[in-house]
Amino acid sequence: MQSLMLGLTFNWVPGWKNKSVKVRGACDPAYEKVKDEFQRFYDEGYETKSQLCIYVGEECVVDLYGDQVGGYSPDKIQTIWSSGKSVAAILMGMAQSRGHFEWTDPVIKYWTEFGQNGKEHIRIVDVMRHEAGLALFTEKVDLAQCNTKGVKEGYLSKVFEKMRPYCKT
Repeated sequence: MQSLMLGLTFNWVPGWKNKSVKVRGACDPAYEKVKDEFQRFYDEGYETKSQLCIYVGEECVVDLYGDQVGGYSPDKIQTIWSSGKSVAAILMGMAQSRGHFEWTDPVIKYWTEFGQNGKEHIRIVDVMRHEAGLALFTEKVDLAQCNTKGVKEGYLSKVFEKMRPYCKT
């Protein structure tokens, strides 16, 4: 089984449309449809600047970028919002495929302290789908504790353990 890694960054500006942008970079001929779709994002005004990099195994098969604004290149550092969700989903998928857990397992099978205040029935799949009723903190969070020391001491883990689902799941 080959592994696949995807890096993708987008900047969308509603109503921005400029068909003169040509996507640049390298693309394996087998992935030409990916390049065409990436180009379409510019042609239809969904993009102003973006990068797309895909690895299959150890091989980079797509390494593209586009720029309507100017000054953007494949070497620019791109701000990526909410990127942790994608990484977490990839890592969880890898762990599940290696037999470390099942999606329908209750969270308390692996983290018994989590099963407080109405959370004992929440499954891993509920958390991954954002259907566990835990999108909002129900406990006060001390931002001064959200640092390396706080992580090592399990501060946020304790906050999550005390939380109550804000809606019925």
